Amino acid sequence: MFKILHTADSHFQQNRLDECVSNADFIVEYALEHNPDVIVHAGDLFHKNTQINSKEYLAAIDFISNLSYIAPVIIIRGNHDPEDSLKVFNKMHGVYSFGDLDTVTYNEMRDVEYPAVVEFGLIPYQKTTSMEGDTVGDAHLNSSKDLKKFISNFAKKKSDLKIIVAHISVAGAELANSERILGNEVMLSPDDFTIEGINAAMLGHIHRNDQDILKGKPVAYSGAHYRTRFDEEMQPGFCFWTFDGEKFETVNREFIKTPARDMVKFELSIEETREYMSSGKFPFELLPNADMKVIFSVPEGMASKLDKEKFKKDMDLKLSNSTIKVSTIVEPKSSVRSEKIAKMQTKSEIFEEWANVSKVKLTKSIKEKFNELVESFDD
Repeated sequence: MFKILHTADSHFQQNRLDECVSNADFIVEYALEHNPDVIVHAGDLFHKNTQINSKEYLAAIDFISNLSYIAPVIIIRGNHDPEDSLKVFNKMHGVYSFGDLDTVTYNEMRDVEYPAVVEFGLIPYQKTTSMEGDTVGDAHLNSSKDLKKFISNFAKKKSDLKIIVAHISVAGAELANSERILGNEVMLSPDDFTIEGINAAMLGHIHRNDQDILKGKPVAYSGAHYRTRFDEEMQPGFCFWTFDGEKFETVNREFIKTPARDMVKFELSIEETREYMSSGKFPFELLPNADMKVIFSVPEGMASKLDKEKFKKDMDLKLSNSTIKVSTIVEPKSSVRSEKIAKMQTKSEIFEEWANVSKVKLTKSIKEKFNELVESFDD
């Protein structure tokens, strides 16, 4: 059997470093236990430009270094990875990083010769390139043609096992909001990776492993290590591939879940926000070991009275191992009023609200006269 651990989208960053490291450690432990022949990282090791001596950069180096003691590691550049961020890995034994289209064989990465030829075709993140006079459509078409040609030429090589590793969007795949790059992204179809001669394609960039368009194909996204945004509901994880040692057909591809924190969003209505502001009691049960986003709907004029920082501090003290983000939606008075009126059941309630808004004082005689009019209309 030939085994490959396939991961991507680590997104090492300062403000989520504990989450980055804990899930990276889980992957290292899994690799130690299952002993893959190669470890593939399909891009976005980093989240953004970072200093070479920063905590997140050193943590990423530690992650890749630990993996390199288990098996050769291939890393390709993703769209989040700064231009020269992978150069440091070229100096590490057992690590091979790539920022441009390239190929590498398993024997090149091993101190001992392997009896079969296993080769990797590497496609780091690609931006569209255009010639003078090209339209946006022309630029996309030309860039995708270049990648298809690269894959086609790679497929013709006389290797026993040929794997594409790419940080790229596949047409029809569901993207995380953080990965939407409009007008500047090269895109291929699932069929581009399943031409004769290609055994499998191991992809990064899309944070969701489970993609309907790829089902039944030897093509998969690895998933992300953890949820990088509050709108990401996917299950984070990575893939472990096993190939037959003689025919080199895909025997199994397993998705391994990382112990990433849940992300939960709580949205409070205007009534719930008012109740919280008056009683100090939060209407939902907060979750330990989770990342939570709380959205308060606040009537116009009351936003300044809601102490978000106090709420966040109180919650942090109760749930020290969780992350809480707080935001508000300010509802205009007209919207609040319309919503209130829409919930009223009787004509008298609507009339009294109109009087309140119009600042008309309702006397007992006016109310009685109104009720008489309502009864005459009903008759």
